[in-house]
Amino acid sequence: MNARTTNRALQPVLTPFRSGCAPRVAGRARPQHMPRRVSITPRADMKRGVEGIARAGDRIADSIAGILPASIPRGAAKIGILSVGGLIAFSVLQKIFSTFFFLAIIGGAAFLWAKLSSGGGGGGGGGGGSGGSSGDDPLSSARRIMDKYKRLLGQQA
Repeated sequence: MNARTTNRALQPVLTPFRSGCAPRVAGRARPQHMPRRVSITPRADMKRGVEGIARAGDRIADSIAGILPASIPRGAAKIGILSVGGLIAFSVLQKIFSTFFFLAIIGGAAFLWAKLSSGGGGGGGGGGGSGGSSGDDPLSSARRIMDKYKRLLGQQA
């Protein structure tokens, strides 16, 4: 045995299997170039998450029911606490979704307005000009605007 195989034999093997040993292929350990099969089931993770939320809600209901007077039955107190908590959670989620959809609709409308108001022409914003075609040079456009204001000032005097 050389030093290389000895060191490899002493290293701990981390595997996703419960037994702690790698699967065997035809009586030998699995070669390194063969990929491991790892299965992740989203339903199991979702189930675990829902169970965790249910346990947390039950603990919260127990702690709040302990604060209430002893004249209120514990079961009725837990049911009342859970129903009020559910209504509050529903209200908060409703407000969040409503805000999200409102912003999405307003953003979509603003995007549509910006696209349609640009005249379908090339890029660049800052439009909103009155008169004149896009082929005018800036100097003639400036002269036209100045003439318009001179006429307005001449009419007022």
